[in-house]
Amino acid sequence: MPGYLSPDELDRLIRKGRERSFLLVDVRPTGVYALDHIPGAINLPASEIDDHSFDADTWDSLVFYCRNGIRSKVAACIAEENGFPGDRVFNLSGGIAAYTGEILLDMPELSTFPKDMPLAELMERAVNLEKGACRFYRKITPLFEDTQAYPYLRGMADTEIAHARAIFNTLAPLVGDSRAFDAVFASCKGGFLEGGRSTDETLALMAKSCGNRLEAILDFALDMEFSAYDLYKNRGAESSGAAGDLFIALAQAEKTHIADILTCIDLVA
Repeated sequence: MPGYLSPDELDRLIRKGRERSFLLVDVRPTGVYALDHIPGAINLPASEIDDHSFDADTWDSLVFYCRNGIRSKVAACIAEENGFPGDRVFNLSGGIAAYTGEILLDMPELSTFPKDMPLAELMERAVNLEKGACRFYRKITPLFEDTQAYPYLRGMADTEIAHARAIFNTLAPLVGDSRAFDAVFASCKGGFLEGGRSTDETLALMAKSCGNRLEAILDFALDMEFSAYDLYKNRGAESSGAAGDLFIALAQAEKTHIADILTCIDLVA
């Protein structure tokens, strides 16, 4: 029999849990999901649950939600009836209406990584997105030089480079790419961020909407990181092999950035 997660338990799971330990499923219609959804949730309308097979070897648990918990309770029962162990299936108590954590107000930019993208192109794009994130943090970090948040933000740009290096070192041997990472990274323009947004447009929008208000800038960055997490978790949920493992690893890494930005917000508040 499926169990229940409270909103606080789900929030802790999203922030602290291993990404392979759970799959979050929004069973509302796609048009509603596009208006607001919990970061990392895939969209699978309730009417399609019976036709979908969830892999119990891939996911430790399933968490379903809808607006108030009624449709998702039915979806959880269907998932159990179709073979997923019932003691690993959960329904969000009260649905998204009761959830007080981060909410995203648009769809994940799945077109950033098309399903049929060759692995070599996927590697290039992922490295380029990390370059874009590096550019973003190098741009905003000087604004925090006189605050306790400065060391965290200075380190985040370096972490983006480390992520890019890890992506390249993992995938380059699989696609027969013998180039040196430093040369590849230097050639990347970093024109887009990990959530699929244009780097220059994002920086311009941030400057217009936030000015030099430090807490507002960090809130902006937090939304950016949640969007990146949302993209990677969604792509990881529908990809297999090296691509699937990469996306899940990137989703996991995004949560470290989210935690660091939340720390920074506390330090400048």
